[in-house]
Amino acid sequence: MIILPFLFSIPRDQADMNLLEKMMDEKDAIVSTCLRAYRRVIKNNCQFSACDAADEMNAEWRGIRNYIISAALFISYSSQPLP
Repeated sequence: MIILPFLFSIPRDQADMNLLEKMMDEKDAIVSTCLRAYRRVIKNNCQFSACDAADEMNAEWRGIRNYIISAALFISYSSQPLP
């Protein structure tokens, strides 16, 4: 699983309503940047560079996921009739 952390959000009242248009104007540069990054990933045997923020989010998600699975198993087993 790959996590792309978005750590900063812009309040709605400060959002750039012309962002899509601005990005469309820069689409050639954006695609070129993406292709360079893709080449780096391929050269790195399809491994993304380490990212501390993503690693922390992944660890947190796995902890929450394990808790949910454990709780579901407990409920499943505890709701079964005794032999």
